[in-house]
Amino acid sequence: MLLDGERLRSAALSAARALADDLLSISPALSRSPLLERLRAPLRAPSHRTAPPAGAPWPQPLPGRGFVARGTARAVRCEVQVPEESAWRLAGRAEVPDAPLAALLGGGSLALRVSGAPALSWESPPYLALRDLVRAASALVSAWERLESSIFLVHIRTAMWGALTEANTQPFQRAWGRREWVIAHSGSLQHKLDGASRFEPVGSTDSEQVFCALLGRIAERGSKTLSDVPPAVLLSWFHDLNRHGGLSLALSDGIDLAVYADRRGNGPVFVCELLPPYGVGLALGDADLTVDLTRRGIHSRKGIVLSSELLSAREGSTPDWRRLQPGHLLIVREGAVRAEIGPEASEAS
Repeated sequence: MLLDGERLRSAALSAARALADDLLSISPALSRSPLLERLRAPLRAPSHRTAPPAGAPWPQPLPGRGFVARGTARAVRCEVQVPEESAWRLAGRAEVPDAPLAALLGGGSLALRVSGAPALSWESPPYLALRDLVRAASALVSAWERLESSIFLVHIRTAMWGALTEANTQPFQRAWGRREWVIAHSGSLQHKLDGASRFEPVGSTDSEQVFCALLGRIAERGSKTLSDVPPAVLLSWFHDLNRHGGLSLALSDGIDLAVYADRRGNGPVFVCELLPPYGVGLALGDADLTVDLTRRGIHSRKGIVLSSELLSAREGSTPDWRRLQPGHLLIVREGAVRAEIGPEASEAS
């Protein structure tokens, strides 16, 4: 392949000149910045634009100003690493009043560390990344405050299959029959599931394979909701998948919630029925999570709480937990048990 070196150099210089002019049009104070100096160094022809007025002196590097900030909340630690260049830009931002964003453009890294698990880290201008994280968190809190549903599904587990990515994060969600379906799976399969399905996993977890297999069977029946599938048939599917490894799970179509306890007892499911009045308040939790059921909304509603861990009372009376028997299926709708069947029902079907 032949390249015209002179034309390539001319094009590169033209692009550098245009970038320098654009930066100067944003803020004349950038005229003495290191970036502009690097862009101008190889330029032979002068810029066509009028030279900007001299701005305030660019902050000079001060050694030893890089730092690592750490914040810890329970078992999660957040680290923000800022190199010297970014630190002195931030420290000298007052010296360049016409370029307030300059201090935010330096490099750096953020890392989230959980004891016993790989760290999540990414390279990014840390101040802009933190700003985006705060905005995302604020949006999540705002949405949560307005959120209302008869079914809530929360999943907090140690990753066993696949990388720590959003695609591998439970609960998983798919659309079928004009409804949004979700699943949360506790346990680990011994091998990858065989057999074709019209649904394919996006990530690499065994839990999403189970989800796709179940949705595929529902679609093959022509069913559009959980109530279209007889409980005994649904239980037989769970038993079949349970042969491949640990399988305690919760599956919902937004109307019903189907909860299955592993047939071998590898992964308990605890059930608690809540009936009003609750008194002053009702909050349940453990070391990882606290759920306040009376902080907002109507306090006189009944409900069913299902958990793979026993949650203690953070506020209010101690819950009366019972364990869902291994191999049993529980179906809940609108805060009440609609059906509960055991292995004998599956075998009879």
